[in-house]
Amino acid sequence: LWAVLAPMVRVLFVGHLRLDVVLYMWDTLLVGSDEPKFHPVPTFCAALLLLLRDWIVKCTSKPAVERVLSEHGPQLTVKQFQRVIHERFLGTWAEVLGGSVGGIGGGVQGGEVPIMDPVTV
Repeated sequence: LWAVLAPMVRVLFVGHLRLDVVLYMWDTLLVGSDEPKFHPVPTFCAALLLLLRDWIVKCTSKPAVERVLSEHGPQLTVKQFQRVIHERFLGTWAEVLGGSVGGIGGGVQGGEVPIMDPVTV
């Protein structure tokens, strides 16, 4: 999978996903940039694969997977990424960043600083 995802990661998804999706990812990177343990890029890759899994599982070759990513990746929306990240990864992000989950259906808990989704703020 890395051979297929590496070109996207090298340019932080520019030219491979919609601009608003790329900006959402970059905003997330900036929000957590002061925490050395926060590495959201693998999460973005996993979310991308999860969102396209119905097409990817039908692929029988690397070029076929590349074609799925190039044809269907640009159709994905910020909301789709937010949903997958919220459902599968936001709890882990909160642990790493030391706050409660906020922004998408969450809020401040126990006086902690919430982990905000930069698009919903």
